[in-house]
Amino acid sequence: MNRLRGSSHGRIDDKGRLKIPAAFRSHIDERYGAELFITSRDGQSILVYPLPVWEELELRLAQVSSTDPDREQFENWTSYFGGQAEIDNQGRALVPQVLREKIGHEGEVVVMGKGDHLVVATKEHMEKKLSEAPLTRDVMSSLSGKGV
Repeated sequence: MNRLRGSSHGRIDDKGRLKIPAAFRSHIDERYGAELFITSRDGQSILVYPLPVWEELELRLAQVSSTDPDREQFENWTSYFGGQAEIDNQGRALVPQVLREKIGHEGEVVVMGKGDHLVVATKEHMEKKLSEAPLTRDVMSSLSGKGV
């Protein structure tokens, strides 16, 4: 099974383009092509989905009633911050302007593989998130009960 995994350093330039690390970029391009959907669920980190993966998620979401408040909340967040992008010849993809404005940074970022998509955040944001939710023995026990 070929998946996006691990983490690497990336960069958001002064024009709002995310430089996707080469290992992730080659996997995405070979398996899915260059089209992406870039969004956020929290306004603090960036989610980068290969477009076919995002479209599969949309199909699953369409099975949920359009009046479901969870669906509406998910769609509000991901649509507001979201936009299609394409990886250019230099491995960059434009982050939607509203998301760039909300996150408010450019420069070095951490890019993490999450199986079928990427999560992008500042090192400070990720370290804070990890310290607030450590990988405890209880978490590991819970995962063990789920077959992991």
